[in-house]
Amino acid sequence: MELAPGDIDACILERIGYEALEMLRQRDFGRMAERFGYTLAYGRELADALQNDSQPSADSVLRHQLPKEPTVVVKYFDPNDVGLLAVVECIAPQVEGGAVLIDLVVTSSGSRKWVTIEDVRHAV
Repeated sequence: MELAPGDIDACILERIGYEALEMLRQRDFGRMAERFGYTLAYGRELADALQNDSQPSADSVLRHQLPKEPTVVVKYFDPNDVGLLAVVECIAPQVEGGAVLIDLVVTSSGSRKWVTIEDVRHAV
């Protein structure tokens, strides 16, 4: 997803993180893939890769009430030559323990900036 100029503010990136978590909760992997892409798809169709990589943890998010609200944390990288600006860590706790984690990475090339799903995983 390409960002508008100036859209690397923490509040805007946090809102984007909650949007990704809501798509995961709704199991809308097609929209997630279309909106954010997926770095770790490794040649697989993006929506299928997101769905497969989030299983079985995404199912448990849907079957159960979350024990607490999901959280989103924005962290900025130090200035660098590779275009990494920030990571948006999205955490959806699960009733059975652990959490679904989505890492969104903000990158730049010149004045253009993008948000891409870097990883989707289950953490204990």
